[in-house]
Amino acid sequence: MKCNKCGNEVPTGAKFCAFCGNPAQQESFIVEPAQPRLSYENLTSGKPVKLPMDKKKKIIIIAASVIGAIILISVISAIFNSGGSSNYDYGNNAAYDNYGEDEIDDALDEYLEDEGDNDYAKDYEKAYNPTGTETLQYPSQNDTFTYDVYETYVEITGITGEDITGEVKIPNELDNLPVRSIAAEAFGLNQRNSFGTPLGYSLTSVIIPDSVYYIGDYAFGACEDLVSVEFGKNVFEIGAGAFDDTSLKELVLPDSVKIIGEYAFHYCYLESIVLSNQLIEIPKYAFANNYELTNIEWGVNIQEIGERAFTETGLEIVAIPDSVTSIFPYAFSECNNLKKISFGNKIEWLSEGLLFGCINLEEIVIPANITSINDHIFGAVGLSYSSSMVVYGEKGSAAADFASKWGLKFVPTN
Repeated sequence: MKCNKCGNEVPTGAKFCAFCGNPAQQESFIVEPAQPRLSYENLTSGKPVKLPMDKKKKIIIIAASVIGAIILISVISAIFNSGGSSNYDYGNNAAYDNYGEDEIDDALDEYLEDEGDNDYAKDYEKAYNPTGTETLQYPSQNDTFTYDVYETYVEITGITGEDITGEVKIPNELDNLPVRSIAAEAFGLNQRNSFGTPLGYSLTSVIIPDSVYYIGDYAFGACEDLVSVEFGKNVFEIGAGAFDDTSLKELVLPDSVKIIGEYAFHYCYLESIVLSNQLIEIPKYAFANNYELTNIEWGVNIQEIGERAFTETGLEIVAIPDSVTSIFPYAFSECNNLKKISFGNKIEWLSEGLLFGCINLEEIVIPANITSINDHIFGAVGLSYSSSMVVYGEKGSAAADFASKWGLKFVPTN
C-alpha cells in the first residue's frame, strides 16, 4: 500500500510512513487492487484479461523481435537460394582454361533450354567469359601484333606495321596468357581508299585458335581480300559486322558459336553457310547481300530469323526448320532466284515484306500452324509476286484464305 501524503510504499502493518511520518490510518493509505495473473484458465476463459503496462510492453517487444527474426531469416534464405550460391558459378577464373569441357557445355545447354532467349545467352557469356570484364594491366606488342594484357587473358588490338598480307595466324598465347579476344576493328576499317572509304588490312586468310572466345565488332570489317576464315572450336561470340564486306566464299561456324551480331557476314561472296547448332538467333542483315549464296545448313536450335537477314541473296529453295518460331519483316526479300519456300511447324505468323521482290517464287508451303499472314507480305503495293505461284496448305486454313485473296492456285495437303 502507498502513503496518501507522500505516495511512497509503506509495508503492510506499519504504524507510520517511514518517509513523511504520516500516521498509518487506513484512509491514509492507498491499497492497489491485485493484478490478474496470466494463467491457462484466464487465457482460455474467453474473458478479457487486463495486463499491466510493463507486461504489455514486454510482450510487444518479444513479439516484434520474433517477427523480425523470421523476416531476417527469410531474406537471407532467399538471397542464398537466388544467387548467393548459384548452381552455375561461371565467375571462377580457374574455369576459363577449361571452356568447352562437357560439364560446362551441359550447363550452358540446360541454361539456354530453360531460358530460350538470346539475351540470356549474353548474360551467360558475360558471366563466364572474362573478356570485357577485367582490368587492363598493360598494353604491349611484338613484331606482328599489338595487344592488351588483362588479368587472365590477352586481347589482340591490331598490328605493328602499316599493313598485313597473306595468311594470318592468331597466336594461342602472348606473355604467358591465353589470347581470348580479337578487339573491335583490330584488322578492319583501319585504312582508307582514294575516295575516303574505310578499308581493312590486306590479309587473305585468318586462322583463329581454340583459345579465342570473342571476335569484336568489325574486327575484320572491309578486309576485301579476305577469302577464308578458320574458327577455333571455342569461339562464343562474333560481333556486329565482324566480317562485313569481305570476300569470304564459304562459312562453317563451330557449334561453340552462340551469338553473332548484326551485319556479321553482310555483303560477302558466300556461296554456302553451315550454322552452329547452338545459335539461337540470326540477327538483322547477318547474311544480307550475299548474291551467290545458294545453300544453308541450318543449326538445330535456330529460333529467330531477323529483319532482312537473307535479303538479296541467291537462295533458290528455302526450307525453314521446325525450330524457328519467328521470322521478321523482309527476311527473304528481293531474293530474285527464290523458287520455293516452306515453313516449319512452330511459326504462327508471316510478316510484312517477307517475300517482297521474290518475283520468281513458284511454290509456297504454308502449314496449318500459321494463322496470320500480313497483307503486305509481298510489299506495300503487293505487285512483286508471280501470278502463277502455287500455294500448298490445309483446307480451311490461313493458307487457303491467302491463296483466295491473291488469286493464286491452291493445292490442299489434307
